[in-house]
Amino acid sequence: RRILKGKKVTFSRPEHQTTFALGSLLENGGTEDVIQANLLCDKYGLDCISAGVTIAFAMECFQRNILTKKDTDGLDIRWGNSSTINKLIEMIAFREGLGDLLAEGSRLAAEKIGRDSQKYAMHVKGLEIPGYDPRGAKGIGLNYATATRGADHNDGWTIAEELYVEGVDRLSMEGKGELTKEIQDKSKTIDSAIFCMFALDFGYTLEFISTCITSMTGMKMSPEKILKIGERISNLERLFALREGFRGKKDDVVPSRFINEGLPSGASEGEKLDLETLLKDYYRARNWDEEGFPTENKLRDLGLEKYLDLVK
Repeated sequence: RRILKGKKVTFSRPEHQTTFALGSLLENGGTEDVIQANLLCDKYGLDCISAGVTIAFAMECFQRNILTKKDTDGLDIRWGNSSTINKLIEMIAFREGLGDLLAEGSRLAAEKIGRDSQKYAMHVKGLEIPGYDPRGAKGIGLNYATATRGADHNDGWTIAEELYVEGVDRLSMEGKGELTKEIQDKSKTIDSAIFCMFALDFGYTLEFISTCITSMTGMKMSPEKILKIGERISNLERLFALREGFRGKKDDVVPSRFINEGLPSGASEGEKLDLETLLKDYYRARNWDEEGFPTENKLRDLGLEKYLDLVK
């Protein structure tokens, strides 16, 4: 319970991604400031990650004089300016002034601004980067690059194993292709079965989930079948994307900052993301070709041969 603008407000605590995107990323340090920004996003139906990361993009452009007060309608959009952050959220919601430029996310805003601003737009395939820096956990960086929706941590939440499972080195490149594939495939089936994907991290095994699906549907399930179903979904999503103009490896990218700039400090100081090596490992694990397209053998193995024309 907090007092906001003289009123008592009861709420659940802001979750991790909200605290990152509307808090530390913007240097919006006060608890009440983050809560107010969170409430505004909820009120207007804005995604907290995309809203926060897009505002951060505008702030960096302002810091680097790519945007000036002439572009911002006189707003001082420096880091940590809480009143400006809340004002920008409302301007985005109503597409007013600078908010109209930012309303469709950092990718389209950068395309309109030009002037090298693209390098400061932290997105993959138009979806803004969540609160896990891929330079400090290589698997999540590979997932960002290859997830169907773009920088979607829920598509393959490798970060849980990279941080908490003994024997998995978050900074190592080894085995990250297979790890990312397996977790992505699990996530596809879990989503399809309308389970929460985080259940896998809190005691729900594939054996338990397969038993539940068998009990509910009468279809005989096993952990192996669950992974096979997830793999089929992963390949179907890639085929759908190819049909709609996706270019495989050319679009399996992350912002150049993660590849060219080492982390400046902390436990992962100096780390960069070697995406080229990670993609080779991932495509090999999936039995896709070197350009990120499913192979004929893989599609036949999954019973998807009727879609072969999409990869020829």
